[in-house]
Amino acid sequence: MLTLRSSRFLRAPEKAVGIADAPPTSATMMKPTNAGVMPNAAAAFCTDSTKISLTTATNTVAPETTTTAATARATSAKRRRARRVRRARARRAAARRARARRVRAARAAARRRVTVRLSASSPTFLCVDGDGRQLFDGTLTGSRTFRGRVVRLNVGLGPSTRVTANGRPVPLTASPTGVELTPKRRTLLPLGSRPCA
Repeated sequence: MLTLRSSRFLRAPEKAVGIADAPPTSATMMKPTNAGVMPNAAAAFCTDSTKISLTTATNTVAPETTTTAATARATSAKRRRARRVRRARARRAAARRARARRVRAARAAARRRVTVRLSASSPTFLCVDGDGRQLFDGTLTGSRTFRGRVVRLNVGLGPSTRVTANGRPVPLTASPTGVELTPKRRTLLPLGSRPCA
């Protein structure tokens, strides 16, 4: 049985192998045909041309840029976040420094002031001046506390009244007794220079 074959078909496998072995000259994808498959007799009478391979052009791959919009937004968000963190740290540090200044000022003020606590075991006359103004003038029953840079006392019953200046006891031996108290010293006052005298 004689079958007809086209000359193009007989040369197609040779051309396909030669083209497949050669490196591609452009960015193309090669899909080789099945060269070993022989057409049947009905296909031999076909006059359509055969293609050696199916070629499709591929898209050129552009290198990915590092400064895309998404990464730019991410880096600017990181910068804003870092700026907020730095500002918060600065605010906390400033608050700590302000607290430390207030504590130092309070301690310095406490060193410059005297706290006098009086407690009477029986009612007694008491007159107190602090920093040039009168703080108390009357009868003391129980205990009272006075603060100032300079506190001057005139106590009617000295021995029955307990006095402390910044936590240290101040002995009162006479009745009446006058005392001037500062943070560093205590001075007995003569009769004419006592408060309310």
